[in-house]
Amino acid sequence: MYASSASLKALICIIDSRKQQFAYCTMFEDNIKLKGLAKFNLWKEPQLEGKEKIEVGGNVEGVILFGPGRYGSEAVFIPRSEDASIDEDDGYLICFVHDETTGYGTMLLKNE
Repeated sequence: MYASSASLKALICIIDSRKQQFAYCTMFEDNIKLKGLAKFNLWKEPQLEGKEKIEVGGNVEGVILFGPGRYGSEAVFIPRSEDASIDEDDGYLICFVHDETTGYGTMLLKNE
């Protein structure tokens, strides 16, 4: 049986009943291609004035752009430990990135 990343996220939220502070979201180039990821702090207020794109500031804690011609998958967050006392964002962000110019794919592993 295979589970989608959305199912795993829902399961993690059910198991870990803490109020979630962070969300890792995809950034679309068009309706299909994912050009990057953004980390949002759900406990902070967004700063929208004067912004035309997603950038660090307000509730945006970080932005990862895959680069020209590189598109990725939805990311999955893997906690470093099952210990509930550690910070919620202490772990690894994993996604796959495909380079359309070379035809090669890579796995992106980001240590949060």
